[in-house]
Amino acid sequence: MVVSETCREQTYPRFLHRNCKAVVDYQQRMIERYRRTGAPRPRASLDTYMTQLANQISLQVSAEPVEALCRDQTDFLATADTLDAKKFRRYIAKQAVEHAAEHRRCDD
Repeated sequence: MVVSETCREQTYPRFLHRNCKAVVDYQQRMIERYRRTGAPRPRASLDTYMTQLANQISLQVSAEPVEALCRDQTDFLATADTLDAKKFRRYIAKQAVEHAAEHRRCDD
């Protein structure tokens, strides 16, 4: 979302249009995880997480000139523009494996 908007591309809206159900399913799974772990307001916890993540990415993006960022993210935006629900799930699974060491894993 942040890269698409920064580069004034319509990639993210098109991605959401194609993958709305998959995104909602992922969000519901995260809300259920917050619920199971005792978060008093699971949906608010997800909203807070998503806002913090977007803010973090925005800070990273703002450190680079827009022209350079958009040029460097051309492949990423092109990939996002081709992802349907099945490809999206495969892409997410691949990213999880490739970046597993960078993230804390939920074991439940």
